[in-house]
This record gives sequence, C-alpha cells and structure tokens, in this order.
Amino acid sequence: MKIGEALKEERLELGLSIRKMAEGIIDPTFYSRVEQENRNIGSEALVKILFAHEINIDEFFNKIKDTYASSEATKKTYLEEKIRIAFNSHDIATMHGCLKQVSKLNWIKSTKNWIKMMNLAAM
Repeated sequence: MKIGEALKEERLELGLSIRKMAEGIIDPTFYSRVEQENRNIGSEALVKILFAHEINIDEFFNKIKDTYASSEATKKTYLEEKIRIAFNSHDIATMHGCLKQVSKLNWIKSTKNWIKMMNLAAM
C-alpha cells in the first residue's frame, strides 16, 4: 500500500473530509493529490497529519512497509523476529536454521550479532 492510499484509508476510518484531514497543515488540494498518488508528501507534513489525528505511526508504517522496504529489509525483519522467539523459547534448532538464512543475505554486522546471541543461548 502506498502512502496516499494509507492516508485515504485512515481518513475514511476517521470519517474526515479531505479539508479536515489537511486543515492547518497543508493545502487541501495538495493533500487530495497525495491521496490520488499524483503528488508526494514531505515527511514533516506526513508526521504532522498523523499526530494531528492521533494515527498510530507504527501501524501506519506497517501498512506501507511492503511497498517501500526492500525485500532484503523485509526478510531481515522477519528473521529477527523469528530468532527472538526462538531465543526466548530456547529453540536452538530454529536459531541455527535462521542463521543459515541470515548467512545468505548481505548483513555481515547483523550476522555477527546473531552469532553472539546464538552462542549465549547454547551456554
């Protein structure tokens, strides 16, 4: 989902008009074009809109992450969560499987940190 689409979804859930969503932050016509994906919104204006309408930033960015995050970043996030769960449940086999997947990706620094964590878990 793109930013404009996510903003429109939030606006409709809140029952706001385009004018009310943009009020005091950016021009409503410009905002309308953002929702239509004809214009890009600046980060400052986006954050102001999210805060002004008490839209959860984490949830908002989760809606759009698949559109903007690289597949490697998405895979990294998935593996980090899987490793955390395995670590907390002392599931060494899953951690080793994840490490094999991590080693195929291009994150040398992260891999070193996960190896340290796996060594700690094995103790």
